[in-house]
Amino acid sequence: MDFSNIDIPKILKSGMPNKFMDFSPQDFEDFISQLFRDNSYKVEQTKYSGDYGVDLIIKKGNEHIAVQVKRYTRTNKVGVRDVNQVLGGKDYYKCNDAMMITTSSFTNQVKNLAEKTGVDLWDWNKLQRYICDTYLDGRDYYDYFKGKSTSENDSEDFGFKIFQVIHNQPMKGNYIGTQIFVGIKNFTDKNQNVSVEMPTYITSNNNQIEARNYLEGYFTSGIIYAGCTVESCFIFDSEQLSHVKVGDKLIIELYYSDKTIRKVINIEKKVPSRNAIPSRNASGCFIATAAYGTLFSKEIQILRYWRDNKLKTSKIGNLFIEFYYSLSPPIANFIRDKHLFRKCVRMVLNPFVRFLKRRYDR
Repeated sequence: MDFSNIDIPKILKSGMPNKFMDFSPQDFEDFISQLFRDNSYKVEQTKYSGDYGVDLIIKKGNEHIAVQVKRYTRTNKVGVRDVNQVLGGKDYYKCNDAMMITTSSFTNQVKNLAEKTGVDLWDWNKLQRYICDTYLDGRDYYDYFKGKSTSENDSEDFGFKIFQVIHNQPMKGNYIGTQIFVGIKNFTDKNQNVSVEMPTYITSNNNQIEARNYLEGYFTSGIIYAGCTVESCFIFDSEQLSHVKVGDKLIIELYYSDKTIRKVINIEKKVPSRNAIPSRNASGCFIATAAYGTLFSKEIQILRYWRDNKLKTSKIGNLFIEFYYSLSPPIANFIRDKHLFRKCVRMVLNPFVRFLKRRYDR
């Protein structure tokens, strides 16, 4: 599709909420080409098939960048195989650098590979910011089209309120999460069968972050009785959303009776929040887990044994555990995807782990 003579904001109005899923892969490549042209790049598009892992070659000055574009759903992360393709294509087309653009995100293995090879990774957060800066006067999508869409905030059938935030909560899947608790009230005089979609969080500096999961046990779908309130809890990756601040906004889509409500919750005052400090029965060692990459490594098992069977037997040991767990989450968040820092932490921990292994014959 030729986007050079198209009203692009009009297309973005429908395309951005669903991350261009209504585009064909070829049309999405064409759109990305136009995006770079409108930022003063010269763009050469390769064939749609047999392209050696490169969809675009973008040029500006001495920069020659091989670009691969993946229009993926949120749950389909870009893997190592995709990145290896663009690395091979970079050499084939004699480019200086390589770039991977996706509407989803990247696996941890890809992030580690990119750190070593220099591939520039653009996930949805980075891509949408570039789009907004180019076509929407730097404003986020919801702010730009506010008042221009009848689907947003056009119903008072339901009320929404953020009532608590918990930061630095260890989650299943070996990551640290930020939990946002939202009350949803049915103002109608009828029982409503409701489904709540995964929300989007937009920071005041236009960083758009997708929720990673729902918290088990809280409302996601079902009947909300007339006049009643339910509680939903959405989990965001703390690496992307470390704090909830005044000026940010949370966008929630709710479906009921063949209707759709897209509610923008503007955060206009400080929300009650706390940092999660694990109990003495907590199973993880945050800094060590981030350094070794998994809860199930032999090093983590040795450290757990020392904590549970030695430190917890004394008052001083328990005080050390409490102090460690209050200090650990932000450090773990910082080093989690930084290969060099993780390696340095392992170098510090390994002699101590070997000492514990010899002492306790683990």
